[in-house]
Amino acid sequence: MLLILYQFNYDYLECGIWKLCKDKGCPKLVKYLCQLDYFFQLSVTVNVILLIPLIVDGFIQFKTSYESNNIKRLITGCLFGYGFFNLLLLSFMFIVNQGMKFGRFISQ
Repeated sequence: MLLILYQFNYDYLECGIWKLCKDKGCPKLVKYLCQLDYFFQLSVTVNVILLIPLIVDGFIQFKTSYESNNIKRLITGCLFGYGFFNLLLLSFMFIVNQGMKFGRFISQ
């Protein structure tokens, strides 16, 4: 299993999903899930900052007669979508982690 992670240049100690899969015995999923873990490691602060351009642009359009062009909409929409998706994923991972901790606490 470690060989799979080293082939993709991932350090298995840094991948949180590796710890879960090690306990559950799912080696085939580890290489894909650890790639996702590295892809979505932006902090909550960075993800909130990615939401700001769309919010500001929309607020300016609401309050003034300004209307943004399609390129601005595409860029701000992509940033917002990426940041919002990451926040949803981070919250899901947090809930799973808390559930695992609670399950270990109950089983002791």
